Amino acid sequence: MKTITLLGPFNQDNGITAFVRNNYTQLCSQGFRFRVINIAREHPDEGLRQLGKYRTAAPFGKRPDQLMKHLRTVRRELQVARQTSSIIHLHLDTLVNFAPILLAREEGFQRIIIHAHADRRGQDRWERDRLHRLGMIVAAHKATDFIACSQFAADYFYPPAVQQRATFKVIVNGVAPEKYRFDAHQARITRQRLGIAPDKFVIGHLGRFLPQKNQQFLLRTFARVHQQNQATHLVLVGDGKQLAATRELAAQLGITANVTFTGFLRNPRLVMNTFDLFALPSLYEGLSLSLQENIANGTPALISPNQSPEAHQVGQVRVCPLDEQQWVDELVAAAAHGHPDKLTYSVANAVAFVNAGYTLTTTVQQLAALYE
Repeated sequence: MKTITLLGPFNQDNGITAFVRNNYTQLCSQGFRFRVINIAREHPDEGLRQLGKYRTAAPFGKRPDQLMKHLRTVRRELQVARQTSSIIHLHLDTLVNFAPILLAREEGFQRIIIHAHADRRGQDRWERDRLHRLGMIVAAHKATDFIACSQFAADYFYPPAVQQRATFKVIVNGVAPEKYRFDAHQARITRQRLGIAPDKFVIGHLGRFLPQKNQQFLLRTFARVHQQNQATHLVLVGDGKQLAATRELAAQLGITANVTFTGFLRNPRLVMNTFDLFALPSLYEGLSLSLQENIANGTPALISPNQSPEAHQVGQVRVCPLDEQQWVDELVAAAAHGHPDKLTYSVANAVAFVNAGYTLTTTVQQLAALYE
């Protein structure tokens, strides 16, 4: 059986890592072998060791010494990986660091697969944007296969000419709907554990505390919602650089008692059961896996327009411009309707996921076919 080399910034709580963990665990059971090279800048996910050989390389950095160490350690790991593997699959959220693509070609990998997991258009400073555009040229000439999790991610990574190639394909972030089926009993237990009263309308969010997830916008919006409806509560799941600042903002807004920060959860499924609405005001996304999981749980969602169309093909999803007053109006209206019938939505959405091909089973099949 083929051994596939995987390389990417596999932080413990990012969407790329969740995609790899979910899908490649299944591929391992089908006999595939993997060698993981992790270039995460912080909190590298040690759980990926279960996939096979696991190595870390120095992360990409701005300083000359950081860059040289990154190049040296990545080259070393690729040289070792090339002894048993001819295919490398790079899972990336930007092409700013295109060095691994060049190094993979130099080391003789026969297939170099680029996988686009994000759409950052309009969000990066000019120097990062120019580096990414240079990376697009490198990828177009040095890679052999071009994968994207959504059309928006494809447009960020690949020019139209590349998207016309036979080796380009969109593979969505599929989920296992049965795993996220709404459980009313667990919802009651988890609300008790979190100290949230049964009558509270819970607005939930799941994501790393980074600028692109826009949690502070959500917090300011919720503060205004809570002024109008005291029976509302906000639950924020995740960790990241802006967690402390977001907690401080909650205190400044005087809503600490009405906001729950759970921190990083390896398996947030139980907490999802408590959500009455999932809020995702992202500045950019590839295709949010947490959104897909909450839809499978039967949770209606309110999202920003910065989501690829695939994000709202299934489920009870409303798209709202990133205007505070419009978000306040949408959230107040949702809370006024009370708890949604999540079990009914969950069952219906499971069927819709299958029909749309947005299931984990389909994604795994597509990845397996990619490696043939």
